[in-house]
Order: sequence, then C-alpha cells, then structure tokens
Amino acid sequence: MQEPALVLYTDSSPNGFKITIALEELELPYRLVHVNIDLGEHRQADFLALNPAGRIPVLADHEAGIVLFESAAILLYLAQH
Repeated sequence: MQEPALVLYTDSSPNGFKITIALEELELPYRLVHVNIDLGEHRQADFLALNPAGRIPVLADHEAGIVLFESAAILLYLAQH
C-alpha cells in the first residue's frame, strides 16, 4: 500500500482536531504523526524544520512539496484541495 501524501503532525488539541475532522469529512487519505508536546517533541530539530515556531498542527503534502502550519491556513488548503 502506498504511503498517503498528506501527513498531519499534531497532539490532542482543538486546532489539531479541526484538521483531523476536515481530513475525515473530505475523505482524504492521510497519516497521523503524534507530536507529544508534554515531552517537548515540538521543540525537537526535526519538528522545528517543519515549523520553526514549534507549534502544532502541521500538515505536509509530500506530493505537492508543501508544508503548512496554522489551522486556518491548513483548512483553507484542504478546502481548495
């Protein structure tokens, strides 16, 4: 099975839930990567390479070569996708 192009990096937060709900409602295949902010995973170099502000959620679209953060920007992108 091919890996989904969309990867959502998030923790249990309202902003992350918004994106998960949108992905499910739009029936877009995605992979969820849990970023445990309680353990400081959002401050690790690999996550900061995605979002230098160290905030979740982050959506990577590997097919388009785009990385988005801020939930409103991600929702707009998904709606246009």
